[in-house]
Amino acid sequence: MASGWRESAWLVAVSLCLGALVAAQGSSQSSQSPPPTPPAPQSPQVFRSSVNLVPVDVRVVDRDSKPVTDLTQSDFLILENNVRQEIRHFSTTRLLAVETAPQPLLRTADTPALGAQNRRVFLIVLGRGRLQPPAKGVDAALDLIKKHLLPQDYVGVLAWNRATDLTTDHGRIVDVVERFKKSHEKVEALLRQHFSGLAAIYGGNEIPPAIQKEIDTVFGVAGAPGVRQLPPEALANASRVASDTRRITDALQTQAMNAAAESPRLSSVVNDAAALGLDMSLDEFVEVNAQTMQDVGNLLTGIGYLRHVSGEKHLLFVSEFGLMLPRAEDDKGIAAAAADARVVLDILHTGGTNPRGGIDFRIPTSRTIADLAGGQFTSVMMGPAFVARVDNVSRFQYTLGYYPANSQMDGKYRRISVRLNRPGLRLLYRHGYFARQFQSGFDRQQMISYSRITAAASYGTAILDLPLTIQAANGTAAAGTAEVTVRAQIAPHRLSLTEADGRKKGSVDIAIFCADANQGLVGVDWNTVQFEMTPDAHQRFLQKGLTYSARVAVSGPARHVKVVIYDAGADLIGSALLQIR
Repeated sequence: MASGWRESAWLVAVSLCLGALVAAQGSSQSSQSPPPTPPAPQSPQVFRSSVNLVPVDVRVVDRDSKPVTDLTQSDFLILENNVRQEIRHFSTTRLLAVETAPQPLLRTADTPALGAQNRRVFLIVLGRGRLQPPAKGVDAALDLIKKHLLPQDYVGVLAWNRATDLTTDHGRIVDVVERFKKSHEKVEALLRQHFSGLAAIYGGNEIPPAIQKEIDTVFGVAGAPGVRQLPPEALANASRVASDTRRITDALQTQAMNAAAESPRLSSVVNDAAALGLDMSLDEFVEVNAQTMQDVGNLLTGIGYLRHVSGEKHLLFVSEFGLMLPRAEDDKGIAAAAADARVVLDILHTGGTNPRGGIDFRIPTSRTIADLAGGQFTSVMMGPAFVARVDNVSRFQYTLGYYPANSQMDGKYRRISVRLNRPGLRLLYRHGYFARQFQSGFDRQQMISYSRITAAASYGTAILDLPLTIQAANGTAAAGTAEVTVRAQIAPHRLSLTEADGRKKGSVDIAIFCADANQGLVGVDWNTVQFEMTPDAHQRFLQKGLTYSARVAVSGPARHVKVVIYDAGADLIGSALLQIR
């Protein structure tokens, strides 16, 4: 098994998948439907009223952070890119406790949901660092789950490189957070030691097995019921962030703090180490930067996962001191991703203000992200008090909808401004979205499958939610062209199955990526495999799992193969990497 490819190779693979999906192949035991082809790029079109209403969830609070519930449609004004919009939808939602069976969580409709919500979804992202003292951040997470969640609310927790499923079984999540409370400072000490010095600068970002074992003790081994290994996503401008980081590192190494920079904010970092707010040594910078990159990956992963979830969505980010991002546009990039997904970002700093004094732009970074994503931020409140406020504010909201006056679907980010004709009130709402065309007939499940697989394809190591093993070899097709034969053996225990007419049925998406010795993509295969089994075949399936074989046309000899599988019924991902020798 290869330890991982360079990220750029996988990103190229992802971008090429849009045009590289091939026809399904048959097998003696499986029947296959056409592969999930993402929608083709569209020329600018006019909004259709049935599918393109832009929803804006607005929470209004007074000076004491108490919800204001008596506003009417005439009290609101909406602007998009400073152009007034006509409000075409207005509704209010007051969440009350109800004892109901859990409803489907993944959103399947092809339009933005505007109806009243009857539940909230909380994803608690526990960041790097010491999260308990002095603000009691882990206690805050426990308080949210134990004291404030409604019975119908979903909750999950993500930390390090593990996550739980979103569930209404709140007690199961409490157990994980309780174990985190006991063990996280030990794990953090080990991670700080590992991600420090030159090894952290020039080494990889993978967590070593000994530390991974400690993490798995908190969550349960990846692949166990209710535990996920989510591939971290990267900022859209990740390569530029990496370049900024290297420039700062080089400057600290050489003490050349007067090096030129491309922006005033970065210039202040490079020209004056004190502007980082920490008077940082090289080792300190490397440690904090490693924490930031891991936290950013988890934040974006959580946002991406919540994008396809129904209900009122909140991501609670608990961090010691926040994110150290060199440029202000990076803050806005994270906020834009959350706003576009209708995910509210609430951020709690548990370490208080900067203990070393000076300017610390991690505080304005968190404040900016929370404000633009419709959430709340504090670095001074105790954690339990903060989550009590988050709960109270999220119990009541207004939902406004409008058809944009600008009907050009150009994919650009549109800024949303909401104003009130009543002074002295504070508004919490998402401040923008990306103008993309929603079309009638759009298959959202295909979109979910595509986004899950492409995220996993961009991740450098294996994902074990759906365990699989692979074999691969270069060969020649009958027509004399090069090909790679791939055989994947997929473990059966976590695949979702349905039963009808006495037969077990299931479906998985399988994507194969092949690259040469220089990490260049040379071939892609992407299929949906549907299977139907008699009782006897099902028993054999439970013993041996699912076998999938494919021949992938390649433009040259392959040295590396990566296989990604996605089970939409279970919403689980698995991947494996292989180096062909």
